[in-house]
Amino acid sequence: MFDRVLVGVDGRAGGDDAITLARALAAPGARVTLAQIYGNATWPAGAAELYLDDQRDEAQAALDEAARGWPGAATACRCAPTVGRGLHELAEERAADLLAVGSSHRGLPGRVLVGDDTRGAFNGAPCALAIAPRDYAVAERALRRIAVGYHGTPECVHALAAAREIARRTGAAVTATWVVTREDVRDAASLPVDWPLASDILVDEAQHQLDQLPDVEGVALAGGPREELRRLADDVDLLVVGSRGYGPLGRLFHGSVSSYLERHVSSPLLIVPRATDRESSDDLASGEAELAV
Repeated sequence: MFDRVLVGVDGRAGGDDAITLARALAAPGARVTLAQIYGNATWPAGAAELYLDDQRDEAQAALDEAARGWPGAATACRCAPTVGRGLHELAEERAADLLAVGSSHRGLPGRVLVGDDTRGAFNGAPCALAIAPRDYAVAERALRRIAVGYHGTPECVHALAAAREIARRTGAAVTATWVVTREDVRDAASLPVDWPLASDILVDEAQHQLDQLPDVEGVALAGGPREELRRLADDVDLLVVGSRGYGPLGRLFHGSVSSYLERHVSSPLLIVPRATDRESSDDLASGEAELAV
């Protein structure tokens, strides 16, 4: 699925984490670009020219060092006010279908954490976003268990298709988790007299739909999607979620769930953008999209 991969390299451990995760997700023979962003939005007017040459040289040296570990990978330096903006621009120019980044060095080891400026710049990005937890390169795990947040929407169907493609190449098992929320219960039955019973009925219905998915273990439960998916991430090697269901097709837009997961999960996180018309057709051909609601 991921044939054109862009990897953010920063000369720190986060760059090694991103490279390690990108290796696991990239398709065989993928065109890979290692990228480093330099520059600083806080420089005084007229002072940037004093620093740019040195920063560009340092960035290229770090990229050359990283490229020794990935023969055939291209490199790209970009001057931009923020890392997120520079990577967004490169993803557009390179027509990337996957952007892999590491977590902020301010985050806890083994946890995902993306800064606010980076997260904001990735909104509207043209590709999937993979985030490696801090120190992932040190404690790398093979992709044996993949979990997908699923609730029958086209965005979730597309995320599941991505997870199954990764599993096909890696031999991983896929679990689709459907979290029934209090809002789901409220929408299904106005002011139900017995909330637990109404919730149980929706969980049973969700489980029935999950049981129809081929080659996937389905788990339906009641709770909060953010908290349940965060707990699920503790026991898997990759968590996959779909982009928020609005905005242009083929573009990444963060919702409240993905924004929360970007700060709290312990596994690598893959956020898949809305499917294009062609990708939606491929999902239909796989026999899964008839379950979308």
